[in-house]
Amino acid sequence: MAITITIQKILDSSRNVIIKAIITGTSDGTAILYNTDDYIGDVRNVKITKIKYELQGFSAYLSFEDINMLSLSANNPTAIDFTDMGGMLHSNPPQTGNITITTNGLGVGDIGTIILFIKKKSQIYTTLPTVYRVTASGALRVTASGDDRITAS
Repeated sequence: MAITITIQKILDSSRNVIIKAIITGTSDGTAILYNTDDYIGDVRNVKITKIKYELQGFSAYLSFEDINMLSLSANNPTAIDFTDMGGMLHSNPPQTGNITITTNGLGVGDIGTIILFIKKKSQIYTTLPTVYRVTASGALRVTASGDDRITAS
C-alpha cells in the first residue's frame, strides 16, 4: 500500500462539486483526487475555486493531469480561496480533466485531509444567435408563429 485515498462526495450538482479526500499510506505515490468518470455533467472543463487542507507529516502537490499547479505544505492547516481571480484553471485543453495528488514524505501513520471546491465551467457556444434588423417605411406588421418564427410584412 503506497498511497490510499478515500473520497467523499459532499456535492455533485450540474455546476459545482465539493469533495473531501482522506490520504493515508506507507510511502509516496500519485493518485487521482478528482476522477471525471465519477461525476455528472461537463466534468472535464473545471476550475478549482477553493481548497482547504491539512497534511500531517508529508507535503504534496496537485496537478491537472500532468501539469503541476499547487504545492501543499506539511503540518500547516491552510485554506486558499481562488474565487477573486476566477478560480484555478487548467492551462491547456484537458484530455481527461482529472486532478491528481503526488505526495512527498508520506509514511506510516501520516494522514492528510483535502477539501476541494470545484466549479464546472459553463458550456462555450461556438455559434452566436442571429440578429436581424428590419427597416420599414410606413406600417410594419410583425407576426409570430408557434414554431418560433417571426415574420415582418
